[in-house]
Amino acid sequence: MREAMRALFALGICSAVALGAPVDEVEPNDTLEDAQFIGEEFYPFGAVAISGSLIPDDVDVFSFDIDVDDPDKPPFVVVSVFSLDPLGDPVLGVYDQNDNFVELVDDSFGLNPVWSGVIPESGIWKFVVGGNDEGVFGEHGESFDYLLTFKIPEPTAAALVAIGLLGLTRRRRVLGSH
Repeated sequence: MREAMRALFALGICSAVALGAPVDEVEPNDTLEDAQFIGEEFYPFGAVAISGSLIPDDVDVFSFDIDVDDPDKPPFVVVSVFSLDPLGDPVLGVYDQNDNFVELVDDSFGLNPVWSGVIPESGIWKFVVGGNDEGVFGEHGESFDYLLTFKIPEPTAAALVAIGLLGLTRRRRVLGSH
C-alpha cells in the first residue's frame, strides 16, 4: 500500500509540475458555502495546481464540477496537498456533491495527504485544506504555504493506476497467505 500511495502522490506532483504556474487561492474560501470554484477552464488537460497558504485556525475550500458522464474523462480523481514548509502538516477534507463529509486524509506514510477515488455521481465536489488532524474544520496552530493538485488522469493513466493497485493487492494477499 505504501508503494501505491507514493505512486499516487508522485502522479499529483508531476501534474503540478507539468502545468506551469499554479492558480492562486482567493479569500474568502473558508466555508463550504464560500468555496473557491475551480472551473474546467483552469484544467483543460485534466489537471490543475493551486497555490495557497494557511494561518492558524484557517481552512481553504475549493470546489470542482465533476462530470462522470463524460466518456472522455474517467470518474477517477487524485487530489494531493504538498506543504512548501517542511514543518507544515496539512490535512485534506473531502466532501461530496451534497456537502456530505466523505473522508479526512492526514499524512500518508510521512508524506503529505493524498486522496484518490472514483466519483460515483456528477456534481460539485469540495476539497478542504486545513491543519487539524481531528477534523478539517477546527482550531489548529498550523501556518504554511501549500500546493494543492487536482488531477483527472487520462483514461490510459487511470487504467494503469488501477492495474497497479490490483497488482499490489494481489501481491499482498499472496505474501499474506504464506
